[in-house]
Amino acid sequence: MPIAKVVKGSRGGWYSCDKYITSKEQAKLLETNMAGDNPAERSMEYRLCIEKNLRASNTVLHIAISPHPEDIIDDQMWCDIAQRIRGSLGYTKNQYLVATHSDTGLRHGHLLINRVDVEGKVPNDWQDKRKTEEILRQLEEEFKLTPVTSSWEVAMKSSTTGQFQKALKEQKQFEDGKRASPPKPPVFMVLQEIISLATSDKPTLTELARQVREAGCQNRNQTHRARYYPRY
Repeated sequence: MPIAKVVKGSRGGWYSCDKYITSKEQAKLLETNMAGDNPAERSMEYRLCIEKNLRASNTVLHIAISPHPEDIIDDQMWCDIAQRIRGSLGYTKNQYLVATHSDTGLRHGHLLINRVDVEGKVPNDWQDKRKTEEILRQLEEEFKLTPVTSSWEVAMKSSTTGQFQKALKEQKQFEDGKRASPPKPPVFMVLQEIISLATSDKPTLTELARQVREAGCQNRNQTHRARYYPRY
């Protein structure tokens, strides 16, 4: 079953993300509730909608879904997966589009959502990644797809032993009701997801820096190097 990468971008990030998703070679737009026929037209619709909530910052939600190589997912199933994710995250009144890419030899999906809905409201997003992983685990069983380790678990296992044990302990406390919120992943894990998604289309260094900024990272330039810090 798919592994999902969930990335949030700034208010100005819709056009570039839409263009990457829908205009790339071998891209196929499967479904949208927007009237525009291209990224520019949809970006205008998006901007009109986010004006209803001037306080919202990271208004672009991009979920990239990579299936197991043995899984065959047709167009309708991709749309079903996207709709289930939208529903579970509370984005049922939001602008969105669903597309797939086949340029890497393995067809994978992209779900792009405007986090500001038609009424100007923004759903609570503090568990988006966990909820997305949970719905994908449910779909594994429903569609009889190949089980895979969640991206959260994969990322945690790439941490140092101390980080891994600390996060597991905090997650257990959250599940037992002894902690009000789930643990935040280490900064490098957040950057790992953002950069992995941003580099999937082999951008130039300038383009990579722009995509990372639009995903919500601040760049602090220092002599001979640049550092990126996720904004929580």
